[in-house]
Amino acid sequence: MQKVSEDGVLALGGGGRVAALLKAAFQVTGENRLIWQSRSPECGEICFDPLACDGVERMRHAMRGCSVVLALSGVTPATGCDFSVNSELAQQVLFCADKEQMKHVFFVSTSAVYGGSDRAHPEDEIPNPVSAYGGSKYEMEQVIAAYSGQVRTTVLRLGNVAGADQLLGRVGHSGKVLLDRFPDGAFPSRSYIGPLTLARIVTRLIDLVIAGEKLPDILNIALPGVMGMDALLQAGNIPFQPVPAPESVIRTVMLDTGRLQDLFDFTDEMSFPGAVLEELACLKRALP
Repeated sequence: MQKVSEDGVLALGGGGRVAALLKAAFQVTGENRLIWQSRSPECGEICFDPLACDGVERMRHAMRGCSVVLALSGVTPATGCDFSVNSELAQQVLFCADKEQMKHVFFVSTSAVYGGSDRAHPEDEIPNPVSAYGGSKYEMEQVIAAYSGQVRTTVLRLGNVAGADQLLGRVGHSGKVLLDRFPDGAFPSRSYIGPLTLARIVTRLIDLVIAGEKLPDILNIALPGVMGMDALLQAGNIPFQPVPAPESVIRTVMLDTGRLQDLFDFTDEMSFPGAVLEELACLKRALP
């Protein structure tokens, strides 16, 4: 029997840093279709452990009344070290979404699957992760790509989300920020995105799939271009202490956003460091 179309969106993994920023950003943008799941009752309207004995049953029940799933759940370097959980969770989400006839599932991945390069990484590039976390997310993506069910999926490879990253996310928590500097005096640069812009992109993608549009299997999610980490800190008048960059530090991670730009309208001003910081300030002003 064909599933009755509903506009609800089940967001899995409400306890993470990106989820916390998205919740706040959605309150500002007025997006109210998301129903948040978490293992902690403080972080979601629906509380259960997906990997518990009754995890499959409870996830299927949570999907009823929804047509789209946003899967943010998983293990990150900030939350644990058993990265194999990321693939296990993806398999479970795919199984449940197929059984409940979800219209679409968005899986959140990371730019860490790419490794480092001075050029922009397109989605069809063969990943070359250099970290265990990036490797686990690439394995998760392979599980998704190999799935033979009917549910449609899109992997969202996030750039650095301002406020959830290791740079801006730790400002104010441990004194002066330490920032890696290379022997030539340069600092690392990354593809960034502010939480409000990320929320608006997610809303746009949800609207497209509910309208029946077919999305790419993989989408890079970031502002066009890259930002120097030093430029971000300077734009916010945030003091930092340069330290010698270890050999393992990647100089540049830049995402090719051509596919995303076909779906979402960016302005040049969005890519200014000050604009990214203003999005964080806006959340702080708007919320108690």
